[in-house]
Amino acid sequence: MKTSWLVIALLLLPLLPVPNNEFENQATFFEISNWQENPRIGQYASKLVYNFVEPTESIVCLLNGEIDFVPRWYPNGASDSLLYQEMLENQLIETSEYGVNSLAGFFFNCEQYPYNLTEFRRALAHAINKTSVNANNHPVAKTPFDSPVPINSMFCMEDELPYHYYHADVIKAEQLLNSVGITDYDHDGYRESPDGEEILIEVIAIEYSEGYNSSVQVLREAATSLGFHFSSEVIDSTLLVRCPYQYLDSVRYYNVSFGSRSIEWLRPLFSGVSEAPYRNPSRFTNETLNRWLESMDSASAYEEARKAAFNAQLILQEQCPMIRIFQDYYVSAHRTDYFQGFLESRIEGFNSFWNPYHCRLIDDLGGPYGGSLRIGVVNSSLDPTLSYTNDASPLNLLYDTVARMNIDGRYEPWLVQDILVETHEVNTAVPEGHIRYTCILPERRKIDGHIVGQNWTDGHTLTSEDIVSTYFYFKQNNDSWFHRELGRLHSVVALTERIARIEFETEAYWNIETLAHIPILPSHILGIQLDYWSRWSTGELEISLEETMTSHGPYILTEYAEGEFVELTFNPDYFLATCRCTIWQPTFRIGPENGPPEDILMGDGTTGNWLEWDLLTTIPHRYAIYVDGSCIDSGLWDGRKIAFNIDDLEIGSHNVTVWVSSLHFLKNTDSVNIEVIMLSDYLVRQSILFMIGFSIGPIIALVVFFKVIVPIENISAGKNKRAGSERA
Repeated sequence: MKTSWLVIALLLLPLLPVPNNEFENQATFFEISNWQENPRIGQYASKLVYNFVEPTESIVCLLNGEIDFVPRWYPNGASDSLLYQEMLENQLIETSEYGVNSLAGFFFNCEQYPYNLTEFRRALAHAINKTSVNANNHPVAKTPFDSPVPINSMFCMEDELPYHYYHADVIKAEQLLNSVGITDYDHDGYRESPDGEEILIEVIAIEYSEGYNSSVQVLREAATSLGFHFSSEVIDSTLLVRCPYQYLDSVRYYNVSFGSRSIEWLRPLFSGVSEAPYRNPSRFTNETLNRWLESMDSASAYEEARKAAFNAQLILQEQCPMIRIFQDYYVSAHRTDYFQGFLESRIEGFNSFWNPYHCRLIDDLGGPYGGSLRIGVVNSSLDPTLSYTNDASPLNLLYDTVARMNIDGRYEPWLVQDILVETHEVNTAVPEGHIRYTCILPERRKIDGHIVGQNWTDGHTLTSEDIVSTYFYFKQNNDSWFHRELGRLHSVVALTERIARIEFETEAYWNIETLAHIPILPSHILGIQLDYWSRWSTGELEISLEETMTSHGPYILTEYAEGEFVELTFNPDYFLATCRCTIWQPTFRIGPENGPPEDILMGDGTTGNWLEWDLLTTIPHRYAIYVDGSCIDSGLWDGRKIAFNIDDLEIGSHNVTVWVSSLHFLKNTDSVNIEVIMLSDYLVRQSILFMIGFSIGPIIALVVFFKVIVPIENISAGKNKRAGSERA
């Protein structure tokens, strides 16, 4: 009996389907752009938890694994030095140093002798050993520095200056002093002016001036090495404001911090004469410098502004109206055992918007999506009308800006899809001396039945009116960080729902700083509830979170304990989020057969057997294929068909599962059960199915004919008869 069945199977073999080999050389992995290197793709962490802790305590928590990320820490003192060393030795912690955005140094009164002599000022600069400033055992190296522009500026020309004053050159200094007649006439070990009067270098510093002690020490050593008397005094800041003339003969030590990355401050600091504090304290005047500073201020293009800034720094390097001693640094650090993909910014190190937005859970823990990134920060306000948003603060993830500084330090559109920049030279409709930014919001579009666009978390649509209202609000609000920056704002108007035009009364390139730092706020709240964010800031929670904290950024506020922590959660409706997409249910193909079979039977040794999944998503991301629970293939997925050859499956029962994901979080899986049997048994079964189909087919046809077709014809005939009789 078995032999007869085998003979029948062999006779019917030519009638069986021929295996299809069209997928045999088809790749199952398609290269796409490297998502790990694209910072615009973000929102990987499910939650961001900002723990409010003191800076040093945050480092202790980082070492203990209680915090994942510390954006900014300024180590100071012996205990911090030990913590810093421990952090450097910890293999699970990565650190980065980035410059403090400030200027600290000695400003000479260039109207008084001997500081009015360039040779005297340069002699002091040559005599200072700036490299010795680290002898105070500061845990983070203070780099010797000459340029007044901080290293964290794209306009800092420190590395391009033709020479430096890093190391003490006493011989050069003595030559300069001798050339202007300042020497030791009476051979008492101290230098005198040509009229025989000994020279006292007196330094005045305001209380709590950061870096003063280490700076004044190296200046003291330089002054005494050249034979000058030296003294220093720390005074109350109010004295300098009330009695500026009292200290005209002094060398003033200033430490000025800057909120933005603009270097517009160079002009008031070194151009013209003023008695106002922090406005040209050196009282230095130089017409060439003034022209370059004016050119820097009025330049509308990056390269033009950079050229002017470079030439201004060359003059300041040569003339020495002030001497800067070092560049100070912050430290940012993060653990590597939970999250990865931290981006080190050219300007801000790890302390930028990009890391909370872009870092992701490591793959071994189920990444890249999910997890709670724990961030250690100093307690900060949740009021965007009062707080600056240029770092990794919670506000930066709640409210977007029109533009952002990228990790290379240049500005690019963010909230808007494009920014058209026009001056009078480009468009005569723009007044001379003005610059106009036309900001175009992305067009709302429909994806898989969903309207995708920019919305506030309370459901209101974000439009150009929000940009207009925000700029008007900050211009009128004297208490805001941005009131001063908007002093040069000429007009802001909504041309259409998607287009806003912002115009400034100067062509300065630095206006882009304003676009990059002002958080756009909801106009429907600004117009009716001006104390909205101040109530939040003070913890007056009268209604639910969703009703009170309307925002728009990549994360939304979901929990807040005043003075303790802030919890932000992934915003699925963010305009750059890609969760609004659908993965269609897969269809399958095995060999030449189509359809979505749940179970497949195949013979051992047959070839050309493929599973093919047809899936669709708006933004595909990754795929994986599992055979009997083990992952045997995975990678990036570009949205095309995924094909998997099953020829090598051994005899027995198997399960093949495909797993795909899209940005963000949307995943889908589908499984196929496959039974592999001996080829002879498989052929027998296929033959039986064929014979059954061959035998039953005619019977089914007859049944259909007599049970369905004939009755229909009879009914139609009856209807026609009745219709005919009625007409008769």
